[in-house]
Amino acid sequence: MKAFLGLTLYMGIIHKPKIDDYWTKSSLFGTPGIVQIMSNDHYRQLLRNVCFYSSNDILNLDDPIYKIRSLVSQIVFVSQKLYSPGQFLTIDEGMIKFNGRRKLKVYMPLKSIKFDFKV
Repeated sequence: MKAFLGLTLYMGIIHKPKIDDYWTKSSLFGTPGIVQIMSNDHYRQLLRNVCFYSSNDILNLDDPIYKIRSLVSQIVFVSQKLYSPGQFLTIDEGMIKFNGRRKLKVYMPLKSIKFDFKV
């Protein structure tokens, strides 16, 4: 698993303890399909080199998601442009379990998961 901004990145819906486990050739522990889509070396190269901000950008280090701020801003912009809510709208919230330290964590005493990410 790769930690990014304190979040653990999972590959799809299958959770494995190490990134290398997705490419194991074992019929019992292997992940069907992943080897046909991308090699382990290619995935690691993308993970090292893909970046959503320019080194020339003025970075606000107080922003907890400064590395992906341009991506998030673009998603919000396109979402607002393409979606217009109807008369009836329901907003649901939930908590995502997280055991690390991050500024994005919130405390909600009435939830079953008290200290975690609110979505």
